[in-house]
Parts: sequence; structure tokens; C-alpha cells
Amino acid sequence: MCADHGRRSMGWGTTAILTVTFALGAANHSRAPEIAAPPPESTDVVIIGAGLSGLITAYELRKRGVRTHILEAKARLGGRVSTADYGNGLRAEYGMQEIWANNPLIGIAKELGVDLVAEYEECSHSSFMHDGEIYPVYDGSMTDHWDSFLSAQERRALEDWLASAKELLARATERGLADPQILALQDMSFQDWVTSSPGLSELAQAWLRLHLEVELAADWSRFSALFALLEMEVFFDGGVACYAVDGGNSRLIAALAKVSGPTTMSARVTNVSRPTDPGPSVRVSFIKDNRVGTIFAKTVVLAVPFYRIHQINIDPPLSAAHEQALGTLRRGQYVSVHMVTDVEGAWLHTADGTELPECILTNGPLGVIYGAVEWNDENAVFSLLAYGEHARAFHMVPQAVKVRQLLNQLDSIDPDFSKHVIDAYVYTYHPAAIPVWGPGRSPLDEHAELLRQPANGVHFVGDYIFSGHSDGAVRSGVEAASRIAGELLAAQESRHASTSQAQ
Repeated sequence: MCADHGRRSMGWGTTAILTVTFALGAANHSRAPEIAAPPPESTDVVIIGAGLSGLITAYELRKRGVRTHILEAKARLGGRVSTADYGNGLRAEYGMQEIWANNPLIGIAKELGVDLVAEYEECSHSSFMHDGEIYPVYDGSMTDHWDSFLSAQERRALEDWLASAKELLARATERGLADPQILALQDMSFQDWVTSSPGLSELAQAWLRLHLEVELAADWSRFSALFALLEMEVFFDGGVACYAVDGGNSRLIAALAKVSGPTTMSARVTNVSRPTDPGPSVRVSFIKDNRVGTIFAKTVVLAVPFYRIHQINIDPPLSAAHEQALGTLRRGQYVSVHMVTDVEGAWLHTADGTELPECILTNGPLGVIYGAVEWNDENAVFSLLAYGEHARAFHMVPQAVKVRQLLNQLDSIDPDFSKHVIDAYVYTYHPAAIPVWGPGRSPLDEHAELLRQPANGVHFVGDYIFSGHSDGAVRSGVEAASRIAGELLAAQESRHASTSQAQ
């Protein structure tokens, strides 16, 4: 989410002829440096996956003196942290968009000397569209924004609702599901919670709905009220600051790659054979360049998306409880669309010429209208983030058709917009982008707690361990590394004690 805080000065170029092209991955992507490392016969920890959680786990383990080796199925690092570089200073994120101030990634970036820039420092609310009307945010506080579309009574009702939600969040953090009201929130959808709350006007409900749907990449009927509550901290007390990496978020991946140890790229793991008794090594089999390789390790970290875990044969199989914990997670969907425009047409205007803010939330095909995110004297990158069912629809029809639909939608706001578009690029994550806890589930339940514990030599890390976003991925990596390092140290001390007794 975002708010408009002004723009840099810019030059003006000539209007381009519309020649929209469509490609997946056609841009010059920012790529993390690959560490060409032949896999060893054995190591302390094998980490499967070089996305954010895998790299963080390796970094934290190596700080503690633990040997690691990463196996990554793709030819690039970073997973869903991805920056497209269109040249001449034009970049745009098509993966992780922002880093909230409460994300432990902030501290790690500082450790690595990676510069962050403030996207905004005081608020986390955005302009939004409801029933075809845009309710803009230009400057001012969240309450100033509410005053622009709510009556005094409607505003007080929304403030009271948020105050109650803040109190519920504190109870959820302190007592968890032992609190009957927190348990009730887990069992209902966010839609049911909001629509059954007395006093919330239609516009107040729309404001809540859009801000949470965008964050969770799904319709508000598809995620539990408790899951939504756990993601709502950024709206309390005027909002939470938000940052991005100076020069593109992929620069953070490049910095992590330098300190996370050896990595074998394009190595798809096929089997993980776990010991049935404590002590023997875990055997990890993978295929690279059509050749099968094997690494033995004391423990293994599964740092792949939750929906990819079953593509790896795990022997003996995970327990029925683990299968249920993974199988009852739902999938949130995002699609990023970047349109390269001439600089003159990079910002939306209404038919009467009023310039619209840079970030508008919608529950239609346009999703989040981020607007112009980077520009130079001649061109700009105009960014959209489709989510939920509208993102899923990109997999059902030709991309050219979907982009034409988006252009038609944008032209309904600004009749001249499509005349300024030069190229369009579509970036999808299939079959999912983030985990979603539906009604009856939440990150506080026993299934989630189970996945935070090792399963006979295998540790799980990823966003789905704690939340729906990068903060969960980072936290899971940090906590898993601490736990693994402690286990290895305890095992080493036990062996030393046994040797001393034998002597």
C-alpha cells in the first residue's frame, strides 16, 4: 500500500505511438550474482531453496559458524524478491513491493550495509475506488482522509472499530486461541466480521475490505478474521513506516548472496531421506544438468513455497498432521503489470484534467494502481498489481487480451492514457504468490505451530510459517537458524561428553 508524497522534477518527451508488446520476463532483470559451487559430499545443513527465507537461514547459520550448502532449482536467486530493470534508470518491483518498519529484514539490511529509502514514513493508507468513484489521498493524516468521505458519525464508528481491533490484537498476541473471542475470529471470515459490526458504513467497510484484500491477495470471504487481524498492525496509531531498497529490492538479494555461503543453481531436489532414529545423516538427492547428485547433512531446511513441498519425495513421509497443516492453507495470487510509457502520460488524470494520486486501491481488474514508480526525461514505468481472482484470470486467457482489458479500464479513468503506452510486461506467480489462512485457520493455530517445529531432521521456513509476507519468511529463517545451531551445538557437546566418559 502507498500514499502520495510528491514527485521529483522531470523532463518532458514526445508522445509515442502505441505499440504495446507483451512478454513474461522480457525485461533486463536485476539478478543476484550466482555462486558457482560444486556440491560437497556432506555438510552441516542443506538448505533447499534460495529465496528470501533460504538465504536468510543460511546467513544466520553461517554467522553462528555452521556449514551450509544451498540447492536452488532455478537459475536465479531471490524467489519473489524481483526487480525488473528496463534501462536508463527505469526499474520496478514485480515481487516484494515494500518492507514495513516492523519487518526484521530492516535490521538485516542495515547489517549488510544495504541502503533503504522511505516510501512513506507516517501512514499506510491509500486512495481507493468504490462503485466507480475515487476517494483520493494527497497529503495529510489518515483521519484527514476519512473526513473527506465519511461523516463525523461514520468516522467515529470506524475509529471505534479500529480501537477494538487493536485491543483484540493485543489479546491475540498475549493469549492466542485460549481467548474465546480470538477463537471466534479464527472461525469466521473477515467479511463476516466487518459486515456484522454495528455502525460501519458502506464506505468504511469498503476502506477496510480493500486495504486487507490487497495485503492478503484474496477476497475478504476467503481469509479468516483472525488472519486479517494479525496483518492489521500497520493501520493502528496512524500507520507504520514503509521502506524499499535504494536501487531495487534485488540489491538486497545480491548482498545476501555474498554472505550466505555456497549455492548450487539449477539443482532441483527430488528426494529427502530422513533418518528414522536420531543420529544418522539426512540424504538429499537432486538433479542438475541431467545428472543425479547426493549430499548428506545433519539436518535439512525446506525453504520452498508451501505448495512446492509435495513436489519433493520425503521418506519417510510427513505425518498426517503435517499434511493437514499444509493442505488447509489457501493460495493468494498476485500479478504485476509494468507499462513503459512516455513521461508525459505517466500519471493519471480525470476527464476534467485533475491529476490523480500515485496509488489507488480497487477491487477490480486494475488491482492496485501504483502509477508511475520510476521515470527519466523520456519514459516512465507505470505499475499495476492485480490480486485475487483478477490475478488468477491471467492464467486463463492470452496476456494480450488481459492487458487490453487493463488499458480499457485505465482509459475509462483517463481517456488519453493508452495513447502514451509503449510496451507492457506481465509477471505472474503460479499457482500462488502468498499463503492465506481461510476461515477456521490462522497463524496461531496448532497446525501453524506444528510447522514451526522440525520433523525428524527437516525444518520448515517460509512466509507460511508466521504470516503471509516477507516478515514471516525472514522471522522463520532467523528462528530456524537459531534453533538448528543450538541443536548442533548440543549434539556436539553430547558427543564430547560421551568421548570423555569412554576415555
